[in-house]
Amino acid sequence: MLQHLVYNIEGNVRQLLSGQIQDIHHNKTISEQSCAVCMETKLLEEFETYYTNNCVHPNRTICNNCLYEYIRNTWNIGSSINCPECLIPLSHITIHEILLNHDDNALYERYEQFDLNRSLEQHPEFIWCAHGCGSGQLNEGATMNKTVQCVNCHKLTCFTHRCPWHDGMTCEEYEMPRTNGQMHASERWINVNTKECPTCHSHIEKNEGCDHMTCWKCKYEFCWECLAPYSNIKRHGVYLHRRTCKHYPTTDTRNIFKRFIDHF
Repeated sequence: MLQHLVYNIEGNVRQLLSGQIQDIHHNKTISEQSCAVCMETKLLEEFETYYTNNCVHPNRTICNNCLYEYIRNTWNIGSSINCPECLIPLSHITIHEILLNHDDNALYERYEQFDLNRSLEQHPEFIWCAHGCGSGQLNEGATMNKTVQCVNCHKLTCFTHRCPWHDGMTCEEYEMPRTNGQMHASERWINVNTKECPTCHSHIEKNEGCDHMTCWKCKYEFCWECLAPYSNIKRHGVYLHRRTCKHYPTTDTRNIFKRFIDHF
């Protein structure tokens, strides 16, 4: 009788432990999820926080780390950073939280400056000093006032051509072809310090900000380093830069972006 009771107790304990083990395995299964980009299985907490309240996708499929890598490689592309799952623009606060959650204060400061410069450049009267002093300012009257004196270095910039002021020549004269192989000093400066817009061939000079350029004449957007069109880069990421460009991602990062493109 006693032996039979012991067997029953042992059996119940084994059943109880077996049930607990099954429950543990069951809980483990439902508390994990596979990331659609890196393909790693991670805890659900890596997928819990929504990117923004405006997101329209039902559930997150990309883990926090891949989201951070996405931000780290697209923060200086285009006019906004979009949700990688539903393409809704991410707010400044959201990007702030993602970067700081990964203790990347340095990148956040760079993003802050980039965002400020980008906002300034959208103003029709804003211009960077063409002499490389790093200063920018509003030119009251815009195209009505073609000569801009820098508030920092006090040198003159042409508001129309965004280059050092062409002394002794109006903007119309400056655009006229040179004869007999003559080259004005300002034109020599342009050949050294500017690049042609791939579409309209206007000369564009870069002083500050990122390598995302917008032609002042035809509004075509391209990469300063490799001249790749930004329409594709904004849609799919840095994976679309030329292979020789400094913005073309490293092998590991490139693999992540390829998965983003293949997945979406």
